[in-house]
Amino acid sequence: MAAEASAAIAVRVRATGGRWVRARAEPIGAGAGAQGAVVVIDAARPGCLLPLAASAYRLTSREVEVVRRVLNGLDTRSVAAALHISEYTVQDHLKSVFDKVGVRSRRELAHMFALQFG
Repeated sequence: MAAEASAAIAVRVRATGGRWVRARAEPIGAGAGAQGAVVVIDAARPGCLLPLAASAYRLTSREVEVVRRVLNGLDTRSVAAALHISEYTVQDHLKSVFDKVGVRSRRELAHMFALQFG
């Protein structure tokens, strides 16, 4: 079953109306005996767009973890507790993210992500 999961392919693209969609293809059948593929196209959820944004802005994996929690509404203390880091470290990661993305606050970050990746 692990081989089947690794054979799946997913892409995210922006449709002409500006919305993001995800296309996912998975083989029908197991291993070398695959008989074709099934393709699913659906609206891209924000969670699957964060890796795209992370790549576009060259965010580190830790910055992505912080951003994911901030976009889910957690405050600095909660993010620090969830990631087992200090509140100062959370603020350092956010400062780096703000610099890379070109925003000055959590609100601007959320707004920018909603506009570009929502």
